[in-house]
Amino acid sequence: MIVLVLKLYKHLPEDMSDPYKTIFSLLHRPRDVSKVIIFNIQGKLILQDRDVNPTIQEPGKISLFGGGVEAGEDYITGAIRELKEEIGVDVRESELHYAFSKKIKGRNTMNVHYFLLSTPLDMDELTIHEGRGILIDPQQLVFYPLTPLLGSVVYEILNDNFLPIQSTAQK
Repeated sequence: MIVLVLKLYKHLPEDMSDPYKTIFSLLHRPRDVSKVIIFNIQGKLILQDRDVNPTIQEPGKISLFGGGVEAGEDYITGAIRELKEEIGVDVRESELHYAFSKKIKGRNTMNVHYFLLSTPLDMDELTIHEGRGILIDPQQLVFYPLTPLLGSVVYEILNDNFLPIQSTAQK
């Protein structure tokens, strides 16, 4: 059992003298997640309207694009990879602007790192691989069913005056 659990992780700690302690620390460490707050040139948010499928997390809710940071990635590299995978957009590191990080506590504690991206691309230029894309005026976010990771930052989005920044994100 111990060997099976340890094989699930690509990068193991140097000190493996106590395998039970190692397993506990691996299973209980916060997960790193990168999420991207995307604005189009009209200042609307480009978000994911998640599929209504009971087998996925947060079905039928509105979400930011992004996901888990993989072993060996930093937060911005994870965000870039996730954008390519989820909406088919190639983004350069210089186009993503760090906004803030937030620790989300719960059954699975996460360190979530939020980035800003402004893009001239229209919705029909994006290739959404999960759910569908949706444009929402930031002031209207409170009227939608939001995932916890989006709902927990609505205040920051509405009150920190995030302004769209010129970008040249390419499909």
